[in-house]
Order: sequence, then structure tokens, then C-alpha cells
Amino acid sequence: MVGSNLLIMIHKSLSYITGSTKLFGNVAVLAVGDLYQLQPVRQKHVFLPPSDATAQFAAIWQNSFKYFELSTVMRQRDMEFSGLLNRMRVEELREEDIFVLRSRDIIKHPDYPRDAMHVYTTNADVDDHNEEKLEQLETTKHTLPALDNCRDKHTGKLHVLPSTKHTETGGLRQNLRIAKGAKVMLTSNIDVSDGLVNGAVSVVVGFILSDEHVHKVMVKFSDERAGHRTQQHSPYSTDYPSAVPISRVEALFCVGKRKSVKMSRKQFPLTLAWACKIHKVQGMTMPSTVVSMTGRFMPGHAYVACSRVTSFYGLYIVHFNPKKIKANDQVREETSRLQNCTLEIPPCDPISYQSPEILSVASLNIRSYAKYQNELMLPNISVDVM
Repeated sequence: MVGSNLLIMIHKSLSYITGSTKLFGNVAVLAVGDLYQLQPVRQKHVFLPPSDATAQFAAIWQNSFKYFELSTVMRQRDMEFSGLLNRMRVEELREEDIFVLRSRDIIKHPDYPRDAMHVYTTNADVDDHNEEKLEQLETTKHTLPALDNCRDKHTGKLHVLPSTKHTETGGLRQNLRIAKGAKVMLTSNIDVSDGLVNGAVSVVVGFILSDEHVHKVMVKFSDERAGHRTQQHSPYSTDYPSAVPISRVEALFCVGKRKSVKMSRKQFPLTLAWACKIHKVQGMTMPSTVVSMTGRFMPGHAYVACSRVTSFYGLYIVHFNPKKIKANDQVREETSRLQNCTLEIPPCDPISYQSPEILSVASLNIRSYAKYQNELMLPNISVDVM
């Protein structure tokens, strides 16, 4: 997620790379997202003045972008449910919407999917739920300690690691407790091109041991495309077909009150994933989820948590509270401003652009040419390269 400070950094980096003094180094930038969703972590909204005093009056966001709204909802095909979510998004729920949402309260659904992703606002609730689910497994529990190295940046002296949250250590836990059958999530990008990215969910199917210590964690991802190339080259594919080996990774960071201790940590980039925070599910699509409305809800929390499911009947709520459904007033104002700065896109007719001086190229976002062959033969499609 991009906040105002990060937007300035992108502008400065592109300007430095291209040597241009124009906005974003004269590079075309496409900003995609929904301002009504969660505010960037520890950042201001992208449209607010940045912390950099020299850049506060540049109004990069306001002067650089034109607005175009995508109106088709792809995640939910149920028009009534998507309409309810859109009203939740802008904090304009009707009485009948609230009545419908109350019907999804978990108290009235004793058979709710207990293995579905549970969504909370705090790390403490997430950890409690994950530990409870882990203890329910009948398989052997493994505690995997991190390999840490801490030195003072100025003196070089070794230090004992201060108590540090995993959110401040590159997502690597000091002690990772997992077992065969545990639902886990990657906490860092291992190979983006192979789908091994932060947030990818999988199930532990086994362990590779070396000298009685866990050397690899074998996982099977929910998305079969994730880690496909890594799995094909895995030396363990005979014993663990369709499983991907996960190794320890190293993260470097500074800890302590003054960030004076330079630290390296080697750990498996995994965390239990029967539950996670709302920030973590943004961008996910799930068949079912359980949303806890306990704790403090910020603007956008309820909408993001409830809109990850593909159908209304996949949504379950714990302690439903309509007062916690909020939208950000600043976002409302900015969206109104953007709607007056819309980008006008004329309809495109490929035939009208035919010219011996123009080479037309089309990219197809499809998995099967044969399946769409008839559509591609239509007379209104005319390109030189496809």
C-alpha cells in the first residue's frame, strides 16, 4: 500500500534514475486501488501532505493523476450482496442491510466453518486463535528457533536480542511453532515469479530433517500455481508430490530503543494462518471467512474484512456491531474531488487504427487459445501481432 511519503520516494527515485526533473521522472505511473479500504500502515493516505517539508507543496497526487472508476465487481457475482458491500464501503447501510448482516452472526450459525480464515483486529487475538487450532492437531509439534546475530552498530559488541515483535523483524518469528497439518502463510517474498509471495497460504505436509533438526518445511499451497516451478525441481518430489520445500531466509534490521543494535535473523518465513489481521486479508479472495467485530475498528476495517468472500453465505460474523462500520471522511472528500477529474477514454475500434505506418499489437489475458478461437475470429478484431 502506498502512502504520501512512499509516493514522494517513488517520484524521487524515478527522477534520479531517468535524470528528468519532471514528475515521476517523466515515467507513466498507473495507480490502482480503493481509497475506502485500509489506510497504509504507519503512513498517511496517499492524497495527504507528506512528512517531507520540501515536498508538501508539490501536490504530486493532485497534479499527476486522473480518475477512472472500474464499475464491475469481479469477486462477488451476487448483485444484492455486492450492493450491500458497496453501501458498507461508504457507510451508507440501510436498515434492511443491517438486518441481513445480523443474520450472519455466528451465534445463529453453530455449524459455521471452523477451519475458515478468522479475521481479527489485533495480533493477540490472531495468535490466541492460531495456538488453539495448533493444539487441536494430533501431530507432533515442532518449535523452530530463529538463528540470530546481534551487534551494536557503533561498537560491534555482541548483544542479547531485546524482546522484539515479529512485525519488526521482517515477519520472522523468534520461535515458530508448527506441525504437520498446520495452516500457514508465507511472511516474505521468496520468488515472486513463481508465486511464492508474502501472504500465500498453504498446509504443512511434512518436514525434512538433518541431524534431527528441521532442515526444510514441506508445504502444499492452496493456489496450485504457487511454487510450481520450485516443486518441479524439488529433490523431495517423490516423497512429497505437489509439495514445495521452504527453507530459512535471512532478514537484516535494527532493534532497540535507538535502533542501535544491528541484527540478522535466519528463520522459516512462515506463520500460522487459521487466523490473521484485517490488514493481511486485504487483496485475498476466500470462499468463507469468520469476521470478529470485537476490538477497535478503524474506517475501512469492516468493509475489507466482510468483502473478501465470494458469496453472502460464506460470510460469518462474531459479535456483529453496526457502529463499527465506518468510512473515512477525508477519503469521502478526496473521492468526490477525483470524480470531478475523471479520465475520458474514447471507445476503441481496432479497425479505425489500421494503417501501413502503425503496427498494432494485442495481448491476450487467456489460458487457452482453443477455447476462445471463435471469438478471436470475429471481424471487428484486426491486429498485426497477437
